[in-house]
Amino acid sequence: MDVPFGLKKEDLYKVLAIAFVVFFLLSGYTTGLLAGNKNPGVVSTGYENGTINVNATLIKYDPYIVTDASGPIEGISNFSDVDDIILSPDGYVVALKTTENITGIYSELKKMNISGVTNAAVNLDAGAQLQTSNGTTVELSAATVTVLLEPIFKENEKINMNIYVITKDGRILGNSKVAYLQPDVKQIEVNATISFIEQTTTYIIPWEQRMDYSEMLMEIKVEYGSGNVSIVRNDYVIGSIESGSNISYVVGIISDKVFVGNNTDRTQILNDIEGVSFPDSTLIIKGDSSDDERFESLESSTAYFYGLIVKDGEDEILASFTSSNKYELGDEIKINAEAAVIGDKIYTIEKVIEME
Repeated sequence: MDVPFGLKKEDLYKVLAIAFVVFFLLSGYTTGLLAGNKNPGVVSTGYENGTINVNATLIKYDPYIVTDASGPIEGISNFSDVDDIILSPDGYVVALKTTENITGIYSELKKMNISGVTNAAVNLDAGAQLQTSNGTTVELSAATVTVLLEPIFKENEKINMNIYVITKDGRILGNSKVAYLQPDVKQIEVNATISFIEQTTTYIIPWEQRMDYSEMLMEIKVEYGSGNVSIVRNDYVIGSIESGSNISYVVGIISDKVFVGNNTDRTQILNDIEGVSFPDSTLIIKGDSSDDERFESLESSTAYFYGLIVKDGEDEILASFTSSNKYELGDEIKINAEAAVIGDKIYTIEKVIEME
């Protein structure tokens, strides 16, 4: 069942429970069908159905957004374009007075980590090809259909999509309401703002000092947070022991690893074990520990995990990157990234390649 444009608020309650449930819900006979395919050489058969890839132009949205919000949506009703927030069988619905700023309202919802869809009327370009069950190809006429979309596109914007259709003699008679957008993955260069920083430092602890830092572990966890501190303590040396040797501090042997418990006496072990080497331990701290005097003597490396915001018109796209370079919260930087792009719109940022 299609929801017509010009939907009144009181009618919204009646149609939402139906409009978003059935995956292959057919939209019925489409409007604006051309009188048939005039192109010579096109195979004309009876009823055919399948999925096509087609370029489309967005005409108009219905004035509501069905969201995936798990609870009441705080703050969105403060926007003048919002008429009401309705709890329907399909979730919380943001009903709008008009669709003039539906993309702006949806952008605000995305900032709250809320997604949603609405009915959108789109014009499908002529020339899309449908592969039939008998191996022939049907070239389709232009048509106007209704699909479910995230309201991220402006009116008259071009979109590429895959959509399931029912056709007859090259005309689209019906379609699934679910359209799968087909983004292009491109390398882009854009500005980004640093919105989050997490610093992680890895300290190298010499073998003979591992027990000192192990004993400090509780006080370090109190200062930086228990979940932000970890230690990898290597209570073994690499070497070999002669068969029959009885060394009191050796607690186990696995291959060339000789486990020595809490022993930290290098000299004693050098005398007892042949070809010995002493593996370092590591202490990992999340947070800024650069001024902590307890770690001044240790070798270290620091990495910064950055949360980034990329502005694309009214939309904010989130990205992340780890770097050894230090930036400050709020810094604007240039990034090279792989992004999923639909038309001129950045849909998602798949990977940040580098930050400048």
